[in-house]
Amino acid sequence: MFNEINCRKVGRREFNVFEAFTHNIYFLLILFGTFITQVLFSHYLSGIFGTSVMSRSEWGACIATGSTPLLISFLVKLTPAAWVDKFGNKSIIDEDRNAENNPVYKIYKGATEKEGDK
Repeated sequence: MFNEINCRKVGRREFNVFEAFTHNIYFLLILFGTFITQVLFSHYLSGIFGTSVMSRSEWGACIATGSTPLLISFLVKLTPAAWVDKFGNKSIIDEDRNAENNPVYKIYKGATEKEGDK
């Protein structure tokens, strides 16, 4: 669930993953549906799915552990690009450059620039 939240903002300088959180109703439906399904499967349908009923402290530990990608992503976004370049690892994907080279992005960007001219 936290990865779903984290994937809302993927740009290098987009830090606030909770910005306009209630803006997309479909996102909220999927997020809360995932939460309800996890509670149902682990607490009420544990016999069918082979899970164990968890205590409140176990739920808390799962939430704390699951939320670590939010912190890690925040710290990675703070990492200066010069530090990353020192590693010389060419397998690191530059999402911004890849998006700019995407033909669909070019069409979208052209359309939004035309709308801005109006």
